[in-house]
Amino acid sequence: MSITVVLQQMIIIMILILTGMFLYRRKMLSEDTSRQLSGLIVNITNPALLICSAFDDTPKVPLSTLGIGACVFFISYILLIAAAYLIPLLLKVPKAPCRPVILQLPSIPTEWEEYAKIYYGA
Repeated sequence: MSITVVLQQMIIIMILILTGMFLYRRKMLSEDTSRQLSGLIVNITNPALLICSAFDDTPKVPLSTLGIGACVFFISYILLIAAAYLIPLLLKVPKAPCRPVILQLPSIPTEWEEYAKIYYGA
């Protein structure tokens, strides 16, 4: 990929960000509109982009390479989880009392909010 293509894409993204900032400061873009645009991008544009790229005629990644990448991903994920448990033990961090914490998944539409909350003890 040429550096000019990367620079062009960065300039386009910067223009879009600055346009959004300008519209928000001028009160032409509300929080509700911003949430709707984010939902449109997450729920429609990204899946369409994935489907289009799957049917593209460019050279495909061999299945063996994809499998190796998936294995590396899962192994590193497992190692990071193990490190998250071992580091506090090695540093002898005192345990804090457990209390419930609520997480909200950002990609769930607002009508599913009550089902998207995760309760766990932290």
